Amino acid sequence: MYEWSKSSKTPPKKPRKRKLTRIILFSTHIYQRPIDFFFCCEYLDRNGEFKVIENLISIVDDDESVRRTTTLLIESFGFRAAAFESAEAFLSSGQLHDTSCLVVDVQMPGMNGLELQGYLAAAGHSIPIIFMTAYDSKDSRERAMQAGATGFLGKPFSDQHLLQTIRSALRLSCRDNC
Repeated sequence: MYEWSKSSKTPPKKPRKRKLTRIILFSTHIYQRPIDFFFCCEYLDRNGEFKVIENLISIVDDDESVRRTTTLLIESFGFRAAAFESAEAFLSSGQLHDTSCLVVDVQMPGMNGLELQGYLAAAGHSIPIIFMTAYDSKDSRERAMQAGATGFLGKPFSDQHLLQTIRSALRLSCRDNC
């Protein structure tokens, strides 16, 4: 295609091609979590002003890695999360009245999850409780559900199963308290 004679020291110039400029567009993603009915709690404060707060999901588990990963998972769903290493730490934290849903391990040293459920019921707190356990037994599952638990998850559980169970618990809580 190109002729080049040895007598000429420089090769002929190639015909110029149009330069194509690639334009790469990066779309800016604005983080927007979908607002659903169970994401926030609405209320009127003492001044009559309308307020919206996000639901607080409290996690009680003696295993630090479970607390940490469950907290991060719940926060990724768009909820606020607070983690406690024991039932006693949860009860003394001051978060009891702000908690919209409680995710608690069945077997813990000190007060276990079923005892915490009984204590809260006796004290008149109607927080929806989701139990999680690595030792899933029919007896503990039946006791928890008969005492009013809204969910019972065997460890490990899927992200979506936890999210569905939390939403279900908040739905039941709203139906009872609204």
